[in-house]
Amino acid sequence: IGISNHEVNQLLLNGGYGSKKEIHFIPSGFGKIFPQLKDIKFNYCKLTVLARKNFKKMNHVEWIYLSHNEINQIDEETFYEVPKLKFLHIDDNRLASLPINLFIKNSNLQTLDLNSNFIQQIDGQIFRNNPQLQYLHLKNNKLTKIDIKLSAHSNLLMAHFKNNICINADYNRGGQSLQNFQNLIDGNCK
Repeated sequence: IGISNHEVNQLLLNGGYGSKKEIHFIPSGFGKIFPQLKDIKFNYCKLTVLARKNFKKMNHVEWIYLSHNEINQIDEETFYEVPKLKFLHIDDNRLASLPINLFIKNSNLQTLDLNSNFIQQIDGQIFRNNPQLQYLHLKNNKLTKIDIKLSAHSNLLMAHFKNNICINADYNRGGQSLQNFQNLIDGNCK
């Protein structure tokens, strides 16, 4: 194509339904080969596990889309080398739990989409270092326990919790107050 590895800023792979493109893991080393990556998409690829080695040296990545895979495990240090991460989509996968320090190194995180997984609980400390969080998507999970204090996130614009075991509601700034939504979570999901 006529561009060098240092000019590549997007890495996109969409398997699609019926596709013969089956990738069960993200090959390590993309961060070293393409040091200016900003956008990564591995959708419909049958990924199952995410680890730190998959995202090493991804110092410029802001967008990660891992939708419609079969991810059932994420190691705690997976996103430690993605300091500029703003938008993370791991929707339509098979996650049942999230490590408490998963987002500790992602202080720029603004959007987190975990819709349509099997997540059962959210620990109160998981978003302790994410002051920029604006959009939190957790609808269509199996939530029975939610310990987070949404009021600590003054930038929060939306929190989607519909179709869970303990809650079936959403928060949108401009609608009900964040405190009322927090009261609903506290009353139903402790």
